[in-house]
Amino acid sequence: VEKTLNREGKTQAYKGKFFKKKEKLVEEKKLAEKKLNALKKDITRFCDYLRRQGYDSDNIKTAQIEKYIRGLSNSNWKPKSIKRNLYDFLIDVYLDRFVIYLRVEKKLAKNTVDAYKPDIARFFDFLRRHDYDIDNVKTAQIQEHIRGL
Repeated sequence: VEKTLNREGKTQAYKGKFFKKKEKLVEEKKLAEKKLNALKKDITRFCDYLRRQGYDSDNIKTAQIEKYIRGLSNSNWKPKSIKRNLYDFLIDVYLDRFVIYLRVEKKLAKNTVDAYKPDIARFFDFLRRHDYDIDNVKTAQIQEHIRGL
């Protein structure tokens, strides 16, 4: 029970942090409030789905997003838009975890980690734009990204 509470707490923290970033974009007029509200609904529904399915929400995989989206294909919702929102959230979670890994496990300096963040974010965005599986990155995809820089 304690593990479940901890997992749900981490997921809530990820959601809260992600939403704060997006709310800042709304304040800066770089994101419409209507889109922010849709994003919040999509992510909240997805996290509820993960909980109902018994998935570990701290270990989100693209396959879970795909399964969720397939389940929506018969609804009136816009699966493409929802998928984009969920992938943005997943990328944010992965980036956050990577930064923690660099800081804690690799003991890299804050400036080094800060220098890596935009590069990794750009790579995740490349994977999303090309509809590549973020959980199973291939060497050819990394090479393709590097060639495109």
